[in-house]
Amino acid sequence: MIFISKEGILTREYNSDTKKFDDTLVESIAVCLNQEVSLSKDLTFMDLFSILEKEKSLINVLFMSQLGGFDFNLYLDDIKKPISKKEKIEEDENNEIHYLELRWVAESTTYENDSEENDINIYPDFHGWGRWIDESSGEPIDGGVAIEFTPLRLLKDFKIKLNNKFEIYNTIFFEKPDKDGKELETEIILESYRSFSVYDLISTILFEISFLGPPEDRDEAFEELLESSEKYKNEFGDLYDHDEVKKSIKNKIFGTDMEAKDE
Repeated sequence: MIFISKEGILTREYNSDTKKFDDTLVESIAVCLNQEVSLSKDLTFMDLFSILEKEKSLINVLFMSQLGGFDFNLYLDDIKKPISKKEKIEEDENNEIHYLELRWVAESTTYENDSEENDINIYPDFHGWGRWIDESSGEPIDGGVAIEFTPLRLLKDFKIKLNNKFEIYNTIFFEKPDKDGKELETEIILESYRSFSVYDLISTILFEISFLGPPEDRDEAFEELLESSEKYKNEFGDLYDHDEVKKSIKNKIFGTDMEAKDE
């Protein structure tokens, strides 16, 4: 078992004589990538980056694909940037993230007419978790929060948690709509638990933060969203609520605009 704390990456073994765990720092993440991992309760996003920074050259080699070929140093620079007073105010107003979470996504698909083969997708996902107001009902919802637009410096103080709950959701596509007009239905076909490896943890986080490219490209993508908002405002006039869209986009960059998935 690998245990990651503020001290670093450690091997953790139970000592039957002392009835306690013995922790030993590992020399390199390269020797423990396939081992099961657990995290200390106080481990923050910044703590993990500080640990990975010690082997940043190795990170660039081992996780080049997950980083999209971009240099890990770009993301280290991003998370170290100071938070401006304006960003702090906007973050306090908009941010409903409670913590950052790694969880399993397991989805299978079944076709009644057998025209296509059934398939299943299983992969780890990294996102924020928090409470936000559902636009349709106006009610508070606990759910997943998108972070791909969020500057890393705004995430650095959040704790990271591992959600080992493992559920397979099966979506059945009907050959024809049922009497209520439904064309599909989704059900849970398996409920269990599944551990994460060190590789699962690091690769999933790096894939998520580089999803829109390096930080500069991510910020440009956000600006393009704002420009699109202005464009549609000009095109649709009063039919288009620019202020609400701008607020929604702004919320997204601070991590509060994503469809919740009940867990």
